[in-house]
Amino acid sequence: MIVSDNCSSDETSSVVSSFIEDGLPIRYFRNEVNVGSGANVVRCFELAVGRYVLIVGDDDLLLDGALSRIISVLKESDIGLLYLNAYPFLHDYRDERPASFRSYDLVRYQDPSAFLGRVSINLSFLSSVVVNKSLVPIEFDCSRFSSSYLPQLNWIFYILFRCSSHAVLNQFVIAGRANNSGGYGVCQVFGTNLRGIIDSFVQDGIPEEIFEPLHASMIKSFFPKHLLDLRTSRHDFADERFHRELCPLYGDRLDYWVFLYPILRLPSGLAKIWFFGLRCFNGINNVIRLMRERFTGILRRRG
Repeated sequence: MIVSDNCSSDETSSVVSSFIEDGLPIRYFRNEVNVGSGANVVRCFELAVGRYVLIVGDDDLLLDGALSRIISVLKESDIGLLYLNAYPFLHDYRDERPASFRSYDLVRYQDPSAFLGRVSINLSFLSSVVVNKSLVPIEFDCSRFSSSYLPQLNWIFYILFRCSSHAVLNQFVIAGRANNSGGYGVCQVFGTNLRGIIDSFVQDGIPEEIFEPLHASMIKSFFPKHLLDLRTSRHDFADERFHRELCPLYGDRLDYWVFLYPILRLPSGLAKIWFFGLRCFNGINNVIRLMRERFTGILRRRG
């Protein structure tokens, strides 16, 4: 286990020292200055020496029994990426845990586009993605996107397109603290920066159509929810002109004008009504997808 202390001003050093004295196998590193969250994530990945790596944020939690379940899955077969289903919590992660309606746990994917369609932008949630670091070459430039707020997508996308076996743990494994971020522009990071990362991989030879499920999910689900929240509540994110930021990225797509543009332009009351309809549409699609996954899983087990 590695602890990378980004020059924190709290009691991290003494707490970690006490754990080490108790015999826990921890490698502790402290940055002399705060190098920024992106550079610290890159440092964690570079320091990790295991075959599989999971970088967990300091305010996210592995649920009881999660580690043994993860290890058992990784021992079953060679996996490139293992996505761990997560839920947000504000105060008590046990009391706020949602009920899970999925009776099946593990879903495997051989198609990177299908896996990306299932996980979408959740791949950017650092604490939810176990990566097979052995697939990343020694000369790999881990710091290529360190200033993007999404540095982990560098090696996650690399592994995604160079391995044919990925998986999702559907039962909740991670609890992530909600309302704990800010200071950046949502459109800048998840619009401009994300598109820059995708374009870099397209230039490296990855077919652009593989990213289509991600683009569709951002337009129909991620941006409508988050930008409507930013319009109607106080927040700590940077002020942005949403349409001006996103139109150059998605303005050539019909779904941008049908699903997202009304959220950005309608009066807040009408935008909420539009969003409710959009949630119903997305909910129906999710049910269809889950039924398809479950049916496919039954056929695989019978086969």
